[in-house]
Amino acid sequence: MDRYYCDMIDASGDIELPDDQVHHALHVKRLRDGEEIEIFDGHGRVATARVKTGKNCVGCDILGEIRLSAPPPFSLHIATAIPKADRSEHLLESASQLGVHTVTWIDCRYSVVKVDGSGAKATKWRRIAIESAKQCRRNWLMNVEGPIPLDRYLPGCGSPVLFADPSGGLHLNDWMIARTPCAGVTLFIGPEGGFSPEEIQVLLAHGAQGVSLGVHILRVETAVSAAAAIFGRWLMPLTHTQFHDGISGIKVANLGTTSKLASMSS
Repeated sequence: MDRYYCDMIDASGDIELPDDQVHHALHVKRLRDGEEIEIFDGHGRVATARVKTGKNCVGCDILGEIRLSAPPPFSLHIATAIPKADRSEHLLESASQLGVHTVTWIDCRYSVVKVDGSGAKATKWRRIAIESAKQCRRNWLMNVEGPIPLDRYLPGCGSPVLFADPSGGLHLNDWMIARTPCAGVTLFIGPEGGFSPEEIQVLLAHGAQGVSLGVHILRVETAVSAAAAIFGRWLMPLTHTQFHDGISGIKVANLGTTSKLASMSS
Protein backbone atom coordinates (compact mmCIF):
# COMPACT_ATOMS: atom_id res chain seq x y z
CA MET A 1 0.00 0.00 0.00
CA ASP A 2 1.37 3.40 -1.00
CA ARG A 3 2.19 5.76 1.84
CA TYR A 4 1.83 9.56 1.99
CA TYR A 5 2.58 12.31 4.48
CA CYS A 6 -0.28 14.50 5.69
CA ASP A 7 0.44 17.11 8.36
CA MET A 8 -3.01 16.77 9.94
CA ILE A 9 -5.05 13.57 10.30
CA ASP A 10 -8.52 14.16 11.71
CA ALA A 11 -11.30 11.60 11.42
CA SER A 12 -13.96 14.30 11.79
CA GLY A 13 -12.82 16.63 9.02
CA ASP A 14 -11.86 16.76 5.35
CA ILE A 15 -8.29 15.67 4.69
CA GLU A 16 -6.28 16.72 1.67
CA LEU A 17 -2.72 15.77 0.85
CA PRO A 18 -0.17 18.62 0.72
CA ASP A 19 0.82 19.90 -2.73
CA ASP A 20 4.12 18.00 -2.95
CA GLN A 21 2.36 14.76 -2.00
CA VAL A 22 -0.38 15.46 -4.55
CA HIS A 23 2.20 15.72 -7.33
CA HIS A 24 3.68 12.36 -6.38
CA ALA A 25 0.26 10.72 -6.02
CA LEU A 26 -1.21 12.00 -9.33
CA HIS A 27 1.77 12.24 -11.66
CA VAL A 28 4.14 9.55 -10.36
CA LYS A 29 1.93 6.88 -8.77
CA ARG A 30 -1.15 7.84 -10.86
CA LEU A 31 -3.63 7.17 -8.07
CA ARG A 32 -7.27 6.78 -9.05
CA ASP A 33 -10.53 7.38 -7.22
CA GLY A 34 -11.29 4.69 -4.68
CA GLU A 35 -7.76 3.41 -4.22
CA GLU A 36 -6.56 2.91 -0.66
CA ILE A 37 -3.41 4.47 0.76
CA GLU A 38 -1.74 4.86 4.14
CA ILE A 39 -1.28 8.35 5.54
CA PHE A 40 0.88 9.47 8.47
CA ASP A 41 1.37 12.83 10.17
CA GLY A 42 4.96 12.45 11.42
CA HIS A 43 3.81 12.50 15.06
CA GLY A 44 2.80 8.85 15.36
CA ARG A 45 -0.69 9.04 13.86
CA VAL A 46 -1.33 6.61 10.99
CA ALA A 47 -4.50 5.74 9.08
CA THR A 48 -5.76 3.88 6.06
CA ALA A 49 -7.68 6.12 3.67
CA ARG A 50 -9.63 5.95 0.41
CA VAL A 51 -8.66 8.67 -2.04
CA LYS A 52 -10.81 11.10 -3.98
CA THR A 53 -8.77 12.57 -6.82
CA GLY A 54 -9.30 15.93 -8.46
CA LYS A 55 -7.36 17.75 -11.16
CA ASN A 56 -4.82 19.14 -8.71
CA CYS A 57 -5.89 17.71 -5.36
CA VAL A 58 -6.24 14.43 -3.50
CA GLY A 59 -8.82 14.10 -0.73
CA CYS A 60 -8.80 11.27 1.80
CA ASP A 61 -11.63 9.47 3.60
CA ILE A 62 -10.40 7.69 6.73
CA LEU A 63 -11.19 3.98 6.84
CA GLY A 64 -11.42 2.52 10.34
CA GLU A 65 -9.57 3.93 13.33
CA ILE A 66 -6.64 6.30 13.40
CA ARG A 67 -3.73 4.31 14.83
CA LEU A 68 -1.17 5.83 17.15
CA SER A 69 2.37 4.46 17.14
CA ALA A 70 4.34 4.62 20.36
CA PRO A 71 7.26 7.09 20.24
CA PRO A 72 10.71 5.50 20.12
CA PRO A 73 11.96 4.49 23.60
CA PHE A 74 15.36 6.09 22.96
CA SER A 75 16.37 9.37 21.29
CA LEU A 76 19.66 9.74 19.46
CA HIS A 77 20.49 13.39 18.80
CA ILE A 78 23.28 13.99 16.27
CA ALA A 79 24.98 17.39 16.32
CA THR A 80 27.16 17.45 13.24
CA ALA A 81 29.08 19.70 10.91
CA ILE A 82 27.54 20.02 7.45
CA PRO A 83 29.36 17.94 4.81
CA LYS A 84 30.12 19.21 1.33
CA ALA A 85 27.77 19.26 -1.67
CA ASP A 86 24.89 16.76 -1.76
CA ARG A 87 26.47 14.60 0.95
CA SER A 88 24.32 16.46 3.49
CA GLU A 89 21.24 15.02 1.77
CA HIS A 90 22.64 11.49 1.95
CA LEU A 91 23.42 12.09 5.62
CA LEU A 92 19.82 13.06 6.37
CA GLU A 93 18.36 10.15 4.40
CA SER A 94 20.55 7.61 6.18
CA ALA A 95 20.05 9.14 9.62
CA SER A 96 16.27 9.02 9.20
CA GLN A 97 16.32 5.41 8.04
CA LEU A 98 18.52 4.44 11.01
CA GLY A 99 16.16 6.01 13.55
CA VAL A 100 17.98 9.21 14.54
CA HIS A 101 15.63 11.53 16.48
CA THR A 102 17.23 14.88 15.57
CA VAL A 103 20.04 16.11 13.35
CA THR A 104 21.32 19.53 14.37
CA TRP A 105 23.80 21.23 12.04
CA ILE A 106 26.60 22.90 14.01
CA ASP A 107 29.14 25.50 12.94
CA CYS A 108 32.70 24.58 13.90
CA ARG A 109 36.01 26.37 13.50
CA TYR A 110 37.11 24.03 10.69
CA SER A 111 33.69 23.78 9.01
CA VAL A 112 33.97 24.20 5.25
CA VAL A 113 30.26 24.51 4.51
CA LYS A 114 28.41 27.52 5.93
CA VAL A 115 24.71 27.78 5.11
CA ASP A 116 21.65 29.70 6.21
CA GLY A 117 19.22 27.24 7.76
CA SER A 118 16.11 29.27 6.95
CA GLY A 119 13.91 29.44 3.87
CA ALA A 120 14.61 27.07 0.99
CA LYS A 121 17.30 25.07 2.80
CA ALA A 122 15.08 24.32 5.81
CA THR A 123 12.22 23.34 3.48
CA LYS A 124 14.49 21.01 1.53
CA TRP A 125 15.82 19.35 4.68
CA ARG A 126 12.29 18.77 5.96
CA ARG A 127 11.23 17.33 2.61
CA ILE A 128 14.13 14.87 2.75
CA ALA A 129 13.05 13.77 6.25
CA ILE A 130 9.48 13.28 5.03
CA GLU A 131 10.42 11.30 1.92
CA SER A 132 12.78 9.12 3.92
CA ALA A 133 10.06 8.43 6.50
CA LYS A 134 7.67 7.44 3.72
CA GLN A 135 10.21 5.03 2.29
CA CYS A 136 11.32 3.38 5.54
CA ARG A 137 7.81 3.38 7.10
CA ARG A 138 8.85 5.58 9.98
CA ASN A 139 5.86 7.19 11.75
CA TRP A 140 7.77 9.84 13.74
CA LEU A 141 9.61 12.37 11.59
CA MET A 142 13.25 13.08 12.24
CA ASN A 143 13.83 16.72 13.24
CA VAL A 144 16.41 18.82 11.36
CA GLU A 145 17.64 21.94 13.14
CA GLY A 146 20.35 24.59 12.92
CA PRO A 147 22.88 25.61 11.89
CA ILE A 148 24.03 26.85 15.29
CA PRO A 149 27.52 27.43 16.74
CA LEU A 150 28.75 24.49 18.79
CA ASP A 151 29.28 26.53 21.95
CA ARG A 152 25.71 27.90 21.79
CA TYR A 153 24.09 24.49 21.22
CA LEU A 154 26.06 22.55 23.82
CA PRO A 155 24.61 24.09 27.04
CA GLY A 156 21.09 22.95 26.12
CA CYS A 157 22.05 19.32 25.59
CA GLY A 158 20.82 16.76 28.05
CA SER A 159 23.13 14.16 29.54
CA PRO A 160 24.92 12.06 28.42
CA VAL A 161 26.90 13.91 25.75
CA LEU A 162 29.51 12.24 23.53
CA PHE A 163 31.77 13.41 20.74
CA ALA A 164 33.46 11.43 17.99
CA ASP A 165 37.18 11.33 18.75
CA PRO A 166 39.33 9.92 15.90
CA SER A 167 42.40 9.93 18.12
CA GLY A 168 41.11 6.87 19.96
CA GLY A 169 39.52 6.18 23.30
CA LEU A 170 36.61 3.99 24.26
CA HIS A 171 34.73 2.59 21.28
CA LEU A 172 31.08 3.67 21.08
CA ASN A 173 29.96 0.04 21.24
CA ASP A 174 31.91 -0.49 24.47
CA TRP A 175 30.41 2.71 25.87
CA MET A 176 26.95 1.29 25.18
CA ILE A 177 27.84 -1.95 26.97
CA ALA A 178 29.01 -0.15 30.10
CA ARG A 179 26.39 2.59 30.17
CA THR A 180 23.39 2.55 32.49
CA PRO A 181 20.21 2.66 30.35
CA CYS A 182 19.15 6.18 29.46
CA ALA A 183 16.41 7.84 27.47
CA GLY A 184 18.67 9.61 25.02
CA VAL A 185 22.19 10.57 23.94
CA THR A 186 23.63 13.58 22.10
CA LEU A 187 26.61 12.79 19.88
CA PHE A 188 28.77 15.54 18.36
CA ILE A 189 30.51 14.83 15.06
CA GLY A 190 32.99 17.38 13.77
CA PRO A 191 33.96 18.45 10.24
CA GLU A 192 36.56 16.57 8.23
CA GLY A 193 39.21 18.81 9.74
CA GLY A 194 38.08 17.67 13.19
CA PHE A 195 37.21 19.72 16.23
CA SER A 196 39.66 22.44 17.17
CA PRO A 197 41.56 22.07 20.48
CA GLU A 198 39.42 24.89 21.90
CA GLU A 199 36.21 23.10 20.88
CA ILE A 200 37.37 19.87 22.49
CA GLN A 201 38.04 21.77 25.72
CA VAL A 202 34.53 23.27 25.57
CA LEU A 203 33.04 19.80 25.05
CA LEU A 204 35.02 18.32 27.94
CA ALA A 205 34.09 21.24 30.19
CA HIS A 206 30.42 20.39 29.62
CA GLY A 207 31.00 16.76 30.59
CA ALA A 208 31.16 15.33 27.08
CA GLN A 209 33.09 12.09 26.62
CA GLY A 210 35.14 11.26 23.53
CA VAL A 211 34.36 7.94 21.83
CA SER A 212 35.84 6.13 18.86
CA LEU A 213 33.86 4.98 15.82
CA GLY A 214 36.61 2.70 14.54
CA VAL A 215 40.22 2.57 13.42
CA HIS A 216 39.78 4.70 10.28
CA ILE A 217 39.04 8.37 9.75
CA LEU A 218 35.46 8.64 8.52
CA ARG A 219 33.73 11.23 6.42
CA VAL A 220 31.04 13.18 8.26
CA GLU A 221 28.09 11.34 6.70
CA THR A 222 29.78 7.96 7.22
CA ALA A 223 30.41 8.74 10.87
CA VAL A 224 26.73 9.60 11.37
CA SER A 225 25.62 6.33 9.77
CA ALA A 226 28.16 4.29 11.74
CA ALA A 227 27.10 5.81 15.06
CA ALA A 228 23.39 5.40 14.33
CA ALA A 229 23.93 1.77 13.33
CA ILE A 230 25.80 1.03 16.56
CA PHE A 231 23.02 2.54 18.65
CA GLY A 232 20.49 0.68 16.52
CA ARG A 233 22.15 -2.64 17.27
CA TRP A 234 21.42 -2.17 20.96
CA LEU A 235 17.89 -0.97 20.37
CA MET A 236 16.76 -3.72 18.00
CA PRO A 237 15.43 -5.93 20.85
CA LEU A 238 13.15 -3.07 21.94
CA THR A 239 9.92 -3.46 19.98
CA HIS A 240 6.94 -1.14 20.22
CA THR A 241 3.29 -2.06 20.51
CA GLN A 242 0.78 0.39 19.15
CA PHE A 243 -1.12 2.29 21.79
CA HIS A 244 -4.48 3.98 22.00
CA ASP A 245 -5.88 6.50 24.47
CA GLY A 246 -2.39 7.28 25.73
CA ILE A 247 -1.57 3.74 26.89
CA SER A 248 1.60 2.25 25.42
CA GLY A 249 3.60 -0.91 25.77
CA ILE A 250 7.27 -1.61 25.14
CA LYS A 251 8.73 -5.10 25.08
CA VAL A 252 12.25 -5.47 26.41
CA ALA A 253 14.52 -8.37 25.53
CA ASN A 254 17.85 -9.52 26.88
CA LEU A 255 20.72 -7.97 24.92
CA GLY A 256 23.12 -10.84 25.59
CA THR A 257 25.51 -12.00 28.26
CA THR A 258 27.50 -8.78 28.40
CA SER A 259 24.73 -6.34 29.13
CA LYS A 260 21.01 -6.01 29.60
CA LEU A 261 18.71 -3.04 29.22
CA ALA A 262 16.13 -3.28 31.95
CA SER A 263 13.95 -0.48 30.66
CA MET A 264 13.94 2.64 28.56
CA SER A 265 11.45 5.47 28.41
CA SER A 266 10.98 8.15 25.84
